[in-house]
Amino acid sequence: MQRIKDPRTFILGLVLLAMPGLATADDRQNIYRDLNLFSEVLQRIESDYVDEVEMRELIVGGIRGMLKTLDPHTQFLDTKQYRDLMVGTKGSFGGLGIVISIRDGILTVVSPIEGTPAHRMGIQGGDQILYIEDESTKGFSSEDAVSRLRGPEGTQVAIKIRREGVDKLLPYTVTREIIKLKSVPFKFVQDGIGYVKVTQFSKRTSHELIEAIDSLEAVGVQGLVLDLRGNPGGLLDQAVEVSDIFLDRGQMVTYTKGRKKNTNNEFVDRRDSQYKNYPLVVLVNEGSASASEIVSGAVQDWDRGLVVGKTTFGKGSVQSVLPLSQDTGLKLTTAKYYTPSGRSIHRDESSIIKKGEDGEAEDAAGETREIFHTKIQNREVYGGGGIAPDIEIAQRRVNELEEIAERNSLFFKYAVEFSAYHDGITLDWRPDDQVMEDFRKMFDAENSDYTAEQWADARKYLESGIRREIFRKQFGDQAAYMAGIELDDQLQATFHLFQELKLNENLQAVTEAYKAKHAVAKADGDDSKEAEGIAEGRQFD
Repeated sequence: MQRIKDPRTFILGLVLLAMPGLATADDRQNIYRDLNLFSEVLQRIESDYVDEVEMRELIVGGIRGMLKTLDPHTQFLDTKQYRDLMVGTKGSFGGLGIVISIRDGILTVVSPIEGTPAHRMGIQGGDQILYIEDESTKGFSSEDAVSRLRGPEGTQVAIKIRREGVDKLLPYTVTREIIKLKSVPFKFVQDGIGYVKVTQFSKRTSHELIEAIDSLEAVGVQGLVLDLRGNPGGLLDQAVEVSDIFLDRGQMVTYTKGRKKNTNNEFVDRRDSQYKNYPLVVLVNEGSASASEIVSGAVQDWDRGLVVGKTTFGKGSVQSVLPLSQDTGLKLTTAKYYTPSGRSIHRDESSIIKKGEDGEAEDAAGETREIFHTKIQNREVYGGGGIAPDIEIAQRRVNELEEIAERNSLFFKYAVEFSAYHDGITLDWRPDDQVMEDFRKMFDAENSDYTAEQWADARKYLESGIRREIFRKQFGDQAAYMAGIELDDQLQATFHLFQELKLNENLQAVTEAYKAKHAVAKADGDDSKEAEGIAEGRQFD
């Protein structure tokens, strides 16, 4: 066992030498007094505890405990973690395909990645992973979780998830795959409106996005939907370059601010927008984070387009990796990101409750939000963490039967069986009664405890899921994605928004007209497909 003759003297000397900025003798005395208590406890454990203990483990444990009082993204990196981070990734890895974070001390899924095992099995943004291989994740850092979730391709990992609105834990057994990340996997035109899905911000995202928009422009588009839902972020320079595509030269994209001057930086558009005449909608949700929030915040603050969907995740902090002794490191939050109007993107308690100079407002949850104003049209926008949309559109929740089918990969399993015995499927194919009866037999093998009414309520979703996975098997991911968007509440409502309102340059007028119209529709009890689909997110028949 590694022993330190006088751990108290060792720790106090180390800390005081590392803190030359203590201004006065009183400062030094206060820090010495507080550290003396810590080292006294350490010495007592070392001398009197019932079992011999490893002093390094105690010290590292103390460091980790100290960092937990800061924020979930600040972390002590042991030798292996530090070396792994410095080496970096090779662009692919065996895993589930989820982006995770620590939220309120709980390991939480920010979003599944399109086309990965987690996405196919229906793991959702907001899911809380409570167990990995029957080990509680309480106290885990994100890196702890990643080390357990990643593994060789073809191996399995068992997790248990808590989901809002579901009474019991949901067990998943996921087969790891090599995760190859795509930035712009899907694009198409619907009724003259272009659509581009951006799943992450990697080194070629801006180039891929320009290529996608150019291909849509060749077909002819009168507007554009930039879908950043479930996009967890990525490279800062790509967030700036993607914003450059839509903003004009000299317009600020974002800035960072911290305690030290070298953490204060401004990122400004360096070129004119080649697409500035397109009416633009940026679609976001609770899984849109980091770089996604930088882009949507910049578009909103410069009145370049409307932000539609749900308030984003609120991951707006900058982490710097600082080397320490013994080949270890410290990943430390050193600054925060702000939008051009001065809104902090990061969500924490102080940003929710503090009052801005321009006033305050309450969001739907009753939380106090700072009021800011956009740079061109002086529209009200809200701070307090995350990007609040100009127009809020909800997404329909998956019900119990639908969740069972997704979690047990029944759509995928059925598609494999069906495709083995059926040829000649075309893109206008839809499941008939015989297909649904066959699928129901497979479903009953997993869970037969449901009513006829529950099955009827879920049928349209189940039909869509079958069609989606058979198309994936027959035609690929693009066809599968197109099959699934017909039941995408937020996206269909966004397309309807283009049809319903002329998205001109007066975004304030568009927003007010939208809200006024649908407030009237709700007050009149209009439950038509169109009115309900826009006001609350398109519902199923």
